Amino acid sequence: MLNRTISILCAVVAVFVFSARVSAQALNEEDRNRYVTQIRAYKHDYFIKELNLSKDQQNAFFELYDKMEDRIMDLGTEIRALEKNALSENASPEETDAAIDAIYNQKKQEGDIELEYYEKYKKVLTPRQMVMLKQAERKFTQELMRQHRRIRGERRNARENKR
Repeated sequence: MLNRTISILCAVVAVFVFSARVSAQALNEEDRNRYVTQIRAYKHDYFIKELNLSKDQQNAFFELYDKMEDRIMDLGTEIRALEKNALSENASPEETDAAIDAIYNQKKQEGDIELEYYEKYKKVLTPRQMVMLKQAERKFTQELMRQHRRIRGERRNARENKR
């Protein structure tokens, strides 16, 4: 429990460092990759504990899971680029329509990717672990957000105390 809390706290700190850097300057590919690698490592640790993954399962599962996350992130990046282009002054009606279709179909496409990997996970995880996976994903996100709010509150209090 303590290790998990420390891991999550480190992930949240990494998010804040990353956020501060992003607000100060455009994120370059190296920083983005470092950030994704750090968060992914903490997520792996969290899932290993939550799902009680064996060593064999860890290797097979995370190879699949990381590929799925990469595909979903790539989809998001592609759709944000279409969105940005559609909001530009010189976007054609066709480009705008393509962006609208992509934006409103994104969740479906993400779901299709997850279903594709669901079939692959069934070969690695037990049925119980499959159910626990969705729960672990939600809990990881909730814990990350809880830590984020706590640290943000501490920062706000520190700034107010300096005044």
